[in-house]
Amino acid sequence: MNKIIAQHTAEVFNGNPSVDRYYDRDQSTFIDILCCKNSPTADCSSYCTLGTYKEDSGYYYEGKKIGVEIVAACYDSVDFVPNMIASCAFNLIKDGMQIAPSVVQRNVVYEYDPATKTPHVLFMLPFLWGEGLKTRELNGSYISWLYAMPLSDNELHVLDEKGFSFLDKEFEKANIDVCDYTRESIF
Repeated sequence: MNKIIAQHTAEVFNGNPSVDRYYDRDQSTFIDILCCKNSPTADCSSYCTLGTYKEDSGYYYEGKKIGVEIVAACYDSVDFVPNMIASCAFNLIKDGMQIAPSVVQRNVVYEYDPATKTPHVLFMLPFLWGEGLKTRELNGSYISWLYAMPLSDNELHVLDEKGFSFLDKEFEKANIDVCDYTRESIF
């Protein structure tokens, strides 16, 4: 199934794929990460976990369990994003942290960049690649891809106070660069 997910995702990313294996700190658990350079733009790379769909993400669609893969895109000058999404996957695999739309994993960016202004990750439906990464059935399993969006402390506070829909509209108004893991907070 990983191969099917990798093929589909690479087609959507429209790039030349490579896959690397990432291990957790104690080397007991691994996750493969697909990378496509020059996606979604010439100065960015797109990444996708391969295998988190097997875990119970806590995400359901039309009453059916959804397997989740984590996607991200960043400028090539940022080198920690594949490690970061691997950490998100390990948080699900080893600790049972939920991965679903509007769910936050706190301080996962901070682990790799203590100076970051966006230390958290907000999972949201991906939009950079059009309709290609919408929830779909692949080989008898429902798979959804969720974007790991960098999130500041102030944005997290607004999310907690006013909800995802409000924050999402504010992101749109601010026209944030979702590939910029070093961006300023909009609040």
